[in-house]
Amino acid sequence: SIIATWPDGTYTFTDYLDDDGVDPDPIPLTVAVTIHGDSLTADYTGSSPQVRGAINCTPAWTEAWTYAAVRAALGVDIPNNDGYFRPIEVISPKGSILNMRHPAPCAARGMTGHRIQDAMFGALSQAIPGQIPAASQGGTSTGRFGVYGPDGKANVFYDNVYGTRGATPRNDGPDGLAETGGNLSNVSIEVEEISFPLQVRRYGLVPDSGGPGMFRGGLSILREWEVLAPEMAVTFRSDRRKFQPYGLHGGRAGQPSASYLNPEDDKPMLPSKINQRFKQSDVFLHITPSGGGWGDPFKRDPRSVLADWRLEKATAAHVRDAYGVVIDEENRCIDEAATAALRNGAADETPG
Repeated sequence: SIIATWPDGTYTFTDYLDDDGVDPDPIPLTVAVTIHGDSLTADYTGSSPQVRGAINCTPAWTEAWTYAAVRAALGVDIPNNDGYFRPIEVISPKGSILNMRHPAPCAARGMTGHRIQDAMFGALSQAIPGQIPAASQGGTSTGRFGVYGPDGKANVFYDNVYGTRGATPRNDGPDGLAETGGNLSNVSIEVEEISFPLQVRRYGLVPDSGGPGMFRGGLSILREWEVLAPEMAVTFRSDRRKFQPYGLHGGRAGQPSASYLNPEDDKPMLPSKINQRFKQSDVFLHITPSGGGWGDPFKRDPRSVLADWRLEKATAAHVRDAYGVVIDEENRCIDEAATAALRNGAADETPG
């Protein structure tokens, strides 16, 4: 058993959902992972009571995400069957957000599932630090756009903005790739615009957004829609606004999410979860969270930093501040002397 090779002990971690879209208070998800021989117990006692927003979980959902997190940490390809589930015990108190009582709503619980995984990874990173990635995006940013057609029937288009992972102990977090536990992809712009009165004005990766580290987190994704219908109902669920995707072992946190209505008008940022009506020509912009970094950013290979700059994934100013790497922009190379001086100076100033 691989679990038997992990050090016995209890490892505790708390992560948070920003809110439930109804009440503004942060929602803690706490897990105590106890490794005992070839078995493991994940105890979620201390997590939030169930909430009014539709992000509560059934026990099966909590168990599934716990199994998925452990399976990812094992690092081997094994089937999902009773033999795998048997050594993993899951404790989730009744009436909590992870074991809801009727009639608590649960239709939008997908994001909570991802936070279960984030909490599990945070705990397991204490036991097996060389096998656990930094936090990923933390759940799909999900939009539901609704209009009434000429026949009076309601039409709803479901669009996800999804796919950013945290850095691992060996690699950068992939940009634009669904997180572990997710099986979604973003809708093709051509399909969307043919199917619904929306125009996608911008769609791409956000430079400088990945959490800095020896290995950096995946970049945020930007997607911007223009409403072409006279009126459109928009429900949008996102998170990681207040609590950024965490970095590990000296890596920095990823960037938070952001949403704007008519961003060129310099209006305040929208809440992470909205349910409102937009009018024709309104522009809605969403930026996903990015992935957290893994390891000390000043130990990142300068060649990887240069590659990010050449690919326009990072600016020269950002890599200088975040990684201590100075780019000679005219010659498109690293200024070796300036980089060495900057990195050595930073090391000299670090307390022992």
